[in-house]
Amino acid sequence: MLNPSNTEDEAMTENKTSISYHVESEYELLVNLAKDLTARNGRGFSRSNLTYMRKFYLAFPKCEIVSHKLTWSHYFELLKCDDRMEFQFYFHKAKE
Repeated sequence: MLNPSNTEDEAMTENKTSISYHVESEYELLVNLAKDLTARNGRGFSRSNLTYMRKFYLAFPKCEIVSHKLTWSHYFELLKCDDRMEFQFYFHKAKE
C-alpha cells in the first residue's frame, strides 16, 4: 500500500526541482542573451537591465501609457516597487 505522505513528499521534491531548474534556466537564458546583445550592440544590456526591460514591458504593454516626461532612470526606480498601488502612486507623482 502506498504511503500518501511519501507520495506527497516525492511530488513536492519533484516540483521544487522543476521550479529550481526553471529559475536556473531563465537566469542562464538572460546571461547568454545579455552577452549576445552586448557583443552586437554595445553596453547597456546586462542581465539586470534585461530584467528591468522585461518588467517595463509587462508594466506598460501599450506604449501610449508611457509618459515622455519620465526618463529610463525614473522608470527604473518605479519598477523596483513590488506593490501595484505603490507603483501607480509614484508613477502619477513623477508625472506631475
